[in-house]
Amino acid sequence: MFRTYLIVHGWQASGEGHWQSWLASRLQASNESVLYPLLPNPDNPILHEWIQALHDQVSLMKGEKIVVCHSLGGITWLHYATMPYAISVDRLLLVAPPCPEGMERTAELRGFAPVPLDPAALSRTAGQCRLVCSSGDEYCDVSAELAYARPLGIESDLLPPRAGHINIASGFGPWPQVEKWCQDPATRFSEAD
Repeated sequence: MFRTYLIVHGWQASGEGHWQSWLASRLQASNESVLYPLLPNPDNPILHEWIQALHDQVSLMKGEKIVVCHSLGGITWLHYATMPYAISVDRLLLVAPPCPEGMERTAELRGFAPVPLDPAALSRTAGQCRLVCSSGDEYCDVSAELAYARPLGIESDLLPPRAGHINIASGFGPWPQVEKWCQDPATRFSEAD
């Protein structure tokens, strides 16, 4: 079955060495169709521009549609899901979305708060959704599991505090579990792998 992966970075983009760049390379090496765009003005993002760019990319997807978002990319999806023109995808992975308090402390992110917590919109735009977060994320004081997964009614995997923001700084360059999830949505994320 043909499928398209869309990888959506967060604030300041992911860059070389980040697990998202690693994942894009791995999927492309397996002859998968991968979209990994640079969203507009990644250092000073503007919500409506990111929503439009996200919509443009989702519009290009064919076959099974699988979206992998990190950080502010996941927040952008939650906003996008509430738009009447939002296009549905088959699977969605939200990794380390920042909590509203974390966004309020960072001037460049304030325009993305408040975050819509609309379970109906999310289920309408994502056939399956999973959230992966850490209890030690500097951008989320309460853990994204409490801030997002529970109110949205989605499955979640909570990594230990040392996983931080699940980025390069916390050791997430190659991340085999995310590649496994891309192939098999039943894959769970744990400390062990």
